[in-house]
Amino acid sequence: MNGPGYATRLLALTCTVLLATGLPEASFAESAVARSASVAQPRALIYQPDKWSALAPAQKQAVRSELLRILEKNQASEIARLPAIVTLSDAHGTIDKFDALLLHALRSVSNSDGLAKIPALDPDRSLAEQLAGHGVRLDDFRGRIFFHNGGDLVDRGPRGLAILKRTQELMAAGLMDFVIGNHDLWMFLNLQGVHLPSYPNFNFYGYRDAYDAQYGHVEDVVAAQLREAEFRSPEWWERKLAEFTVRQSKEQKNWEAPDSVKVRVNHLFKSLTAGKSDDEIKRWSLTREGALWNSLRGYDVKVGDVYIGVRAVSTVSLKWWQDLLEDFKANLPSVETSEARQRMELWLAAIKVIEQDIIPVLSRDLEERLARGEWWIRAFEALNYRNYESLEWWAKDWAFHNDWGTSVFKEIFPAFKEDNLDAEVSFARYLNHPALQDASRFLRQNFRLYQQDMYGNTILHGLLPVDPKTGEFTFVYRGKEYRGRGSKTLPSVWQGLSRIENDVRNPARPLSSLHEALSLVNSWYADRTTIAKAINVADAVNRIGLDKMARVNGFSRLTIGHVPFHEFLTRLTPEQRGERIRGFLIDDRLVLTDHGMGKRFGSRGAYVVTSPRDGIVLQGYEHAGDQRIQAAPRTVEPMKGGQENVLSANKGLHPLVFRNYLLDELRRDLRQPTR
Repeated sequence: MNGPGYATRLLALTCTVLLATGLPEASFAESAVARSASVAQPRALIYQPDKWSALAPAQKQAVRSELLRILEKNQASEIARLPAIVTLSDAHGTIDKFDALLLHALRSVSNSDGLAKIPALDPDRSLAEQLAGHGVRLDDFRGRIFFHNGGDLVDRGPRGLAILKRTQELMAAGLMDFVIGNHDLWMFLNLQGVHLPSYPNFNFYGYRDAYDAQYGHVEDVVAAQLREAEFRSPEWWERKLAEFTVRQSKEQKNWEAPDSVKVRVNHLFKSLTAGKSDDEIKRWSLTREGALWNSLRGYDVKVGDVYIGVRAVSTVSLKWWQDLLEDFKANLPSVETSEARQRMELWLAAIKVIEQDIIPVLSRDLEERLARGEWWIRAFEALNYRNYESLEWWAKDWAFHNDWGTSVFKEIFPAFKEDNLDAEVSFARYLNHPALQDASRFLRQNFRLYQQDMYGNTILHGLLPVDPKTGEFTFVYRGKEYRGRGSKTLPSVWQGLSRIENDVRNPARPLSSLHEALSLVNSWYADRTTIAKAINVADAVNRIGLDKMARVNGFSRLTIGHVPFHEFLTRLTPEQRGERIRGFLIDDRLVLTDHGMGKRFGSRGAYVVTSPRDGIVLQGYEHAGDQRIQAAPRTVEPMKGGQENVLSANKGLHPLVFRNYLLDELRRDLRQPTR
């Protein structure tokens, strides 16, 4: 799909589409339909995109054959009736923009006067009820439009549960499907109690510390206590963890006073990086030396500020600090020049902060609490040792992370306060709340990692692990390797994702038996192990190429959210970004759907519509103050003095070009035998 410029390619492909009727391939489409005559109603199934994922391979082939026949006839009226597929993602609790985009998309396929009269949707009323008040039914849209929801319904914004309910309603109406986002995943894990050591075989990952000889290994201590019914209660652990974490948060304020370790470490870092440009610091951050300093100051080059190091002295474990100290000592720079001597002095100053100012304070506090019989403290120390990495840590972090769990708690209980543990909803009392239990059930029953449709779109929330040599998506699950589009010896990555989905959705399986499945998915997003951030996507695009990735993985177009567009252009260095990444559509193969709907990400928001009538078009807002949804909105970053910094233009794909691609894909795929 690379090659001539857009205008030249559009002219050539337009001629191809207009001449498509009567080409030899047309007879092939007819014969393919004839071969699928035993499959019921392929024409009707075109207008039921909600049923696509449940169709057998032969049925999908019949539907695609019928779609090919329609496109080859090239009748404008028939093409215009084909369903519009809309993909939106990463709403992050921003219900006003989510609803506005939803209403805009519905209006794009309807001339209803009643629909036009709705000024805005009420987030607290069902969509069906609001439409009915203007003489419109949800069922009127079946076969005309279908929504892929790419996940991250909750967190960051104030109305995540309202978006979840809107999603449930549209799914029940056959107008939407769903792919779980990482924030939805962490909410699900937390509400299931994955992070609470209240069940047998809680994973401590072989944690060992200096108190093993005196008190025993932490997993043995907890296992012994679980013989008592009281300690098998998630609610008991819920309260103890709440007390522990609230106390940590209060203690952290003492570490941030004037002349605190945080201030001193940041001063050392500025001295160490003096004279370096932002891009040079980003490159240096990827080295071992840079990674250590970033751990100390609480920063990750992939995600920005993180709650580790001096930004969260009390919320990472004592052992974490002890390990960081050893790493700093093991990586002392050699002294060969005056510049090196200055760097050595800065390193020694950092070591002194850790060794003399932090570790003794944390050691003394932990020993005093253990002496009082608070054996569970070591369980939480073990939990925090795996910060930004383990399944259990991310499940724990969801509740206490400001604007994640706290935003959901405030949505159902506006009087929520972090330090009030006895309120109706608090850090110590939320697991059994009916609204949260309903959300947990929904996320388990609809645990989906990918969706596909008849136009060849494959929807993921974020990128999967990529083999750097072959470009294949690949992972190992339950002892079996899944790779690319599959082969005679290996199942496809899509079969692997389906296996994980089925395991998690199976109500007969206790959650404790799903540790491998959920840990694997979590590893794709957890900040210490992530392969889904902007830098990973850019690397795959520029080093492997999307045409190759599409071929070896068996997709036509890949649609992902998770990473806001602007992060590619503001967080990456020019060489990391490369020449291809300039907007939401990359090489006509990769479609990005996260236009920063949440306030933290720019308050923009958009959806992508794909259809033979429309091509591929972004519809949405350009910047935070934009009140108008428009086609091909630019990604605009407001500047001081009213200036605008235009990061990308977000041009889409002309419908004639898209139809030509789709014709080629259908003809190629339908020649392959049904699997």
